[in-house]
Amino acid sequence: EEFDETLSPILLDKNFTNVTNDMLLAVVESNVSYFYLKNELGLSEGDMWRITFEAPSALGMTTDTIRRKINVLSDTMNLSKPEIRILLQKFPTLLHLSADSNLAPKILFLLRLLDFSRQELKDMIL
Repeated sequence: EEFDETLSPILLDKNFTNVTNDMLLAVVESNVSYFYLKNELGLSEGDMWRITFEAPSALGMTTDTIRRKINVLSDTMNLSKPEIRILLQKFPTLLHLSADSNLAPKILFLLRLLDFSRQELKDMIL
């Protein structure tokens, strides 16, 4: 009977380990804000260092928490992904603000107080 190397316990264990590591990495990348900011939002390594120094706790937040903040910025000010990158490059501490109880109310307050359109506020901030 011929021996099938693909069924070797050592090879199977190695393949299982590779699959397990890949799955673990995928789970970590999908739940850690660093990977969302870098890979999905497209922030540079330099931007990530700035966030590390100015808003370090943001890197410990979940992807859902950061995504909610990005969505609030996008929706309330009509910001595109490149504009959000610019905003976070200038003001990384925005990531410390709560999306619903701090960030959104402040943006809406500024719009009303200054009697600005969303575009005018966007132009002033960017």
